[in-house]
Amino acid sequence: MLYQKEYTVDPAHVDCHKILDDCYYDFYLDACRYSFLKDALGFDTVQEAGKGVMIVLAESYKRLLKPLGSNSKFAITCQAFHRGNVRIVFKQQILVGDAVHARSESIATCFLKGGGRLFIPSSLFQKLQPEPNFREVSMSERLLALLESGITDPEAINIAVQGLPTDLREQLKVLGSNLADI
Repeated sequence: MLYQKEYTVDPAHVDCHKILDDCYYDFYLDACRYSFLKDALGFDTVQEAGKGVMIVLAESYKRLLKPLGSNSKFAITCQAFHRGNVRIVFKQQILVGDAVHARSESIATCFLKGGGRLFIPSSLFQKLQPEPNFREVSMSERLLALLESGITDPEAINIAVQGLPTDLREQLKVLGSNLADI
């Protein structure tokens, strides 16, 4: 589901060059994410917080392509997907007409106020599709990629393989790594 919301740059948000100050891109993107959650997915973060369900932004990446000027009218698009059972991936664009001025990808998750494991509430999870073209990489695959990359520092490898099953450690040894002391 693609959501879109219209905005106008607040003149108080521009810098000395008469363009939107960098920090306010995050402000508008964040506002759009919260509106999307409430308006399109029926997930009211204020009500959920009252129930002890907190949503937090874990990662965010944005790429600014063209600046927005004072009083610019623009739209922000937003889509959300789940990545596994604990990550909500937001993909957004800032548009002026058909021109893309910025792209963003953010990852959020939820937790209970009293602590516990990260999760996506079922009421939200059921409305999200899996992230397209994403494949969860297992710890085994990550370690094999690490070894195939040519890293030879025994200490780094030993730290990376702590807690792995014996059969996986044996596979790693076959790849020629220096794991004799594990």
